[in-house]
Amino acid sequence: MLWPMAAASSLTLALVHFRRWLGKRDEWANLLFSVSAIATAVLTVMELMIARSQTIAQYAALVRWAIAPLWFLTVSLIGFVRVYFGTGRTWLMLSSLGLWTLTVIVNFLPGQNLVYSAMTGLRAVEIGGSTFFVGEGVDNPWNTINYLGTLLMLAFVVDASISLWRHGMRRRAVVVGGGVTFFYVVAGVHSALIEAGLIESPYMIGFSYLAIVVAMSSELSRDLTRAGQVSRQLQQSERGLRDSEERLQLATDSAGAGLWSIDLRTQRLWVSSRLNKLFQVAPLVQSTYTDYFNLIHPEDRNAVRRAAQRATETDTPLLAEFRIGLPDGNLRWIAVRSHRRCNPSGDPDRMMGAVIDITERKYAEAEARRHLEELAHMGRVSTMGELTATLAHELNQPLGAILRNSEAAELLLQAAVPDLDELRAIVADIRKDDERAGNVIDRLRALLKRHSLVLEPVELGQLVDEVVSLVRADAIGRHIRLETDIPANLPLVQCDPVHLQQVLLNLISNGMDAMSHAQDEYRRLVVSARPAGERMIEVAVSDCGAGIPPGTVSRLFEPFFTTKASGMGMGLPISQTIIAAHGGSMRAENNATLGATFYFTLNTATAGSMD
Repeated sequence: MLWPMAAASSLTLALVHFRRWLGKRDEWANLLFSVSAIATAVLTVMELMIARSQTIAQYAALVRWAIAPLWFLTVSLIGFVRVYFGTGRTWLMLSSLGLWTLTVIVNFLPGQNLVYSAMTGLRAVEIGGSTFFVGEGVDNPWNTINYLGTLLMLAFVVDASISLWRHGMRRRAVVVGGGVTFFYVVAGVHSALIEAGLIESPYMIGFSYLAIVVAMSSELSRDLTRAGQVSRQLQQSERGLRDSEERLQLATDSAGAGLWSIDLRTQRLWVSSRLNKLFQVAPLVQSTYTDYFNLIHPEDRNAVRRAAQRATETDTPLLAEFRIGLPDGNLRWIAVRSHRRCNPSGDPDRMMGAVIDITERKYAEAEARRHLEELAHMGRVSTMGELTATLAHELNQPLGAILRNSEAAELLLQAAVPDLDELRAIVADIRKDDERAGNVIDRLRALLKRHSLVLEPVELGQLVDEVVSLVRADAIGRHIRLETDIPANLPLVQCDPVHLQQVLLNLISNGMDAMSHAQDEYRRLVVSARPAGERMIEVAVSDCGAGIPPGTVSRLFEPFFTTKASGMGMGLPISQTIIAAHGGSMRAENNATLGATFYFTLNTATAGSMD
């Protein structure tokens, strides 16, 4: 029963792995294992037939033919170790194969039997109620070749196992390499004890080979299990990747974004289909950065090139907005954002990013700026209307002086000998008063003129002095002391002078209104400026009035909200919008003692300049 069971087990394992090989023809280890398992099954059956032989001739014939499956077993086993381990000395492998092949040739020469030169009899062995036979005879000297080939084969397996162990695959080296070596030694020792008559047993070499086959199969099966797990993980990863790609595609489609990636070494560019649609170009087989860069508007190329260079060299994100010329002649605004990726050595090797079409946003911003300019113009007209009496008084002074000097000059000219020196002085005074009136009119004209937001470097102290000169007469009439505290070494600010004058004029007017009920000794308004960080300037307009009513600070900049009985509630919202257009912010707070202070920030000329 044991021998057929061993043969059936070997055939079953051979069938499993042969089926595996049919599915994946590149896995030669499975095919070689199948050959070894089939040879083991055949050898096991023949071993049983040898043990149950009834005659010497039958025994000798079966022993002679048993060399054939042994050769297949040895050759396939050596091939399995070489393929499965990927190691082992080639000369040991070839030497063993050569000796075993020579063994087969000698064995099947006419009149030869590799094991016995001559058989003398059969010895009966009783085990478990069954009778088996063991041959007796004269050993063939050619059998030494068989032993030498087996030793070289074992040397090859041990050498391959040691090399595999050093490469870290210790379990495989122990299970397969150790199993082959151990059970070959067991089979050899068992056969030697039988031949020496020290034990009463039939030859059971097939069971040792079955143990080797089981060891090989366990590692192959373990690899199959691991491969199955890896395959399932890959399938899950692929499903997850597809889901991620679909979510990314949905997100980019919803946002109208086009994706791109560029190899910084080869300048090879990958772009998504959405990006090609944005740029209205046909998909290219091999895209380069230049193919798409040339579509950028010539006026924007240098700025984009410098921004991309900074992003590549300093690891700062690429943030840029530019125009592209489409084949139909239209211009579109595009926003790009990207970051670089570095290889394991830290060198940048890829830049990846996304682009979106912001043309509609740009149109909306332009429309918003137009409305802002209209509101700002209305605010200036309204403010000038409130200052009409003061400005009329400021104009009356130089005009009245001109009139008086003209009358005096007329009287001097009636004299017989006019005093020319006096006339020269009168004419000089008339010219100065005329220039003074002209400056007042020019400032009024600049403030009342419709004006687009144009940022330029401006000296803040000079601009504040111009605004103060406009309202000084009104401040004197209200008994208010107007003071400025602007350091001389303050950096230039990046602003639109007319719009910033409007903001200052509005805040100063509000401050003076807030002190309408204050005692004369407390009526003081200060305009000051200080650096706020490296590239910002903070301007403060502080009064000594009643302060901001409790609970209204958060609503001061809401449209149409006002704390004045005759106010429209538009001055502060317009001012805040103007400051936001300059890249700054505005806030307000009550002072510790009297009044309130309004703050706003501006970029310095260096920070506000753009490439």
